[in-house]
Amino acid sequence: MFRNNPRPPAPIESFASGLDVRAGRVLIRAGAVGNEAMAIVAGVAEVFVRGALVGRAGPGEIVGELALLDDRPRSATVIAATDMRLLVLDRGQFAEWLHHPGSALQLAEGIARRQGATEDLLEHSANGSHRLRASGQDPIVQVGQLR
Repeated sequence: MFRNNPRPPAPIESFASGLDVRAGRVLIRAGAVGNEAMAIVAGVAEVFVRGALVGRAGPGEIVGELALLDDRPRSATVIAATDMRLLVLDRGQFAEWLHHPGSALQLAEGIARRQGATEDLLEHSANGSHRLRASGQDPIVQVGQLR
């Protein structure tokens, strides 16, 4: 992941606040104004667009970052499928993290992977086969152990 950048990104833990949530909690609601992004430390969240399950996010992945990058309403609803441990970054914390070497590249690579997975899902849906892959195979950010 860090082929073009010899320095790894700043640890996201340095900029975020920890939050534990129970399964079933709505983390992000489609159409709402986005004021924070969340890095998943533990647990799984399900991502819904217009009521349809379109993906899952797990440890090492970030949700909610797009609304902070483009100042548009949230495009999806994200619900905790299991009990979760999150790192929450408000706009200022997110911007500060992005200014550290490698962080923006790491985030962009993760967004690109997610876009590719979405395109695969749409292609499979058009062909009548709809199967979601488990998340966590290639995390967007490396989240260390919380103590």
